[in-house]
Amino acid sequence: YEVMPDTEMSVRQGYASHSDYLQCYGFGEVFATFTAPSTLDHRYLHEDVGMGLVFFSSLGQLINVPTPGSDALITLGNILSGVDYKAQGKKTVETLGINGLTIEQIRCLLHNGELPSSG
Repeated sequence: YEVMPDTEMSVRQGYASHSDYLQCYGFGEVFATFTAPSTLDHRYLHEDVGMGLVFFSSLGQLINVPTPGSDALITLGNILSGVDYKAQGKKTVETLGINGLTIEQIRCLLHNGELPSSG
């Protein structure tokens, strides 16, 4: 699997004719039809904050890594949407069943799809 900048991938996939970021996304023919949501009550905000940032924050707590940026954005998302995303807890280490695992166990689970055997 070759890792490359997303603009370069867009050119290869036929979505853009320039790998320059502004030319690709600002003026690219395919991307010109994309529009932003007309309201903050939108799945982009709800999913990114409620399922992405809240998860990162809960994972940080589990492994003792501060997540001040994520926490600040969660608070901002709560204010903008009127939704308490942490209280909803839709995607956390608890809901994924990994609360209490060690970093090594999580790493093994991610790499192998299963927890290490205890033998």
